[in-house]
Amino acid sequence: MRTRLILTASVLGLAALLSGCATTAATSPTNSPDATTAPTENPEETTTPEADFTAGWLASGTMIGVVTTGSSTCVPIVESVEGSGDTVTVTLADPEPSTPCTRDLQPRITGVGLPEGVDATKPLVLDVTYNDITASIDLAASTAPATDPLEMAPSAGYAGPNTIGLVTYGSSTCVPTVESAEPGDDASNLVVTFATPDANKPCTMDMASRVTVVHADSGVKTLTVVDAGTETAVDVLANGF
Repeated sequence: MRTRLILTASVLGLAALLSGCATTAATSPTNSPDATTAPTENPEETTTPEADFTAGWLASGTMIGVVTTGSSTCVPIVESVEGSGDTVTVTLADPEPSTPCTRDLQPRITGVGLPEGVDATKPLVLDVTYNDITASIDLAASTAPATDPLEMAPSAGYAGPNTIGLVTYGSSTCVPTVESAEPGDDASNLVVTFATPDANKPCTMDMASRVTVVHADSGVKTLTVVDAGTETAVDVLANGF
């Protein structure tokens, strides 16, 4: 998978106008009294912001998981998504300013539903804009067999290095969190146990897809998801990671 950054930042440097008789320790690299020239920046130089976006197929090719980095409790939301031919354009936005956010720096996964008319069985280009940075991500065709999203079966796929998106269905305001992730019967299996929900936390009564981040080494092919004592086997799409 290859990410191509297509946004260039503004010119950062301006040439400094130096006085022939004014020198300071901050601008002069030598103690010579004849040193009157300080290093200047090239006005033609530009700096490109680094985009750390990655993406991968989820939910049997009906959803794309987009990974960004930031507060783990303030996952970006989908502001808009459009599909045209082999290109999907999505704009992400931060949650409402009143949303309490932890001050950690973690990968977060935003689930983006595939727009109508876009064929997941063919390679796609995903253009992602978030916080004034735009990246173009090449997505290989989804290898997952198409399933009916209405079945609401759990699914999973790598959306970035060491980052699996686990899709479940339930209240959109009560996304499951991982209590533990431990090796299973073999190296290709990971046992993921969900934490017990906070009984005092209010949850909406809707039924929506939720994406939980699972940190895992590469090579995991199946998850054993343990939720309230119930175990569910879930296949993991490699997605090139």
